[in-house]
Amino acid sequence: CICVKSYEAVRASKAELAAAGLSAGLPNSQEDIIIATIIIVTNQSGIARHYYNQKQFMHFSKWIENQFSSIGIRIAHTFHCPHHPKISGPCTCRKPKPGMVIKAARHFRVRLSDSIMVGDSWSDIECAQKVKIGKAVLFKDPQHTTGHAKPYQPDLHLERSGRYFKARSLSSISRLL
Repeated sequence: CICVKSYEAVRASKAELAAAGLSAGLPNSQEDIIIATIIIVTNQSGIARHYYNQKQFMHFSKWIENQFSSIGIRIAHTFHCPHHPKISGPCTCRKPKPGMVIKAARHFRVRLSDSIMVGDSWSDIECAQKVKIGKAVLFKDPQHTTGHAKPYQPDLHLERSGRYFKARSLSSISRLL
């Protein structure tokens, strides 16, 4: 699975963007505009398992970045871990280890405490907690979840422990910015 994993956001009003000469093409909404650096950090053990190779993964990553770009969302970069612990041995980049996130944060000068990490597995949440990312979100699409039906849960809610959020829709995550 590839999904947006981490981004740092800054709120800027349309007036502030206009003053900086950055308002061309913005919608006529009076709401704050969110400027975000979106960075994908993803485990891709399929490379170590020989399901696909690095070149195929890079081609797929570019395709995903282009899909986002076509709707006005820029992905700054895709970092990936090609390892599988039982095949290629241990590494420092495979989540929940923090190596890949730390590399991305250094490269883009991201303050992790001001960032949000969105992931679809518990290893994403563990990684976010290890590097002290400001907000961690476990995303589970209800249309693709197997198992017993759960009682109604809102689209976005803070888990009982208070350590991470759970989201059922990607659009609900924007409320955390």
